[in-house]
Amino acid sequence: MFLINKDEMRVWHDKSRRDSLQTGFSGIADMIEDKLVRHPLIEYGGDLARISEERAACRINAPQGRVMFD
Repeated sequence: MFLINKDEMRVWHDKSRRDSLQTGFSGIADMIEDKLVRHPLIEYGGDLARISEERAACRINAPQGRVMFD
């Protein structure tokens, strides 16, 4: 999702590193939500409520955007 633009890739890299130093990993979720708003996917369109719902359901719970299973 962030491999298209070198500037966005740099921001993604920085946020994923910063997020790895704290709990919550919200920087990555912020960036994903922002990109979905700026560049809508067919599944979400411009529906901000749907994007918000998907963010709430986000399972990122580990550094650098990974998902760890219990």
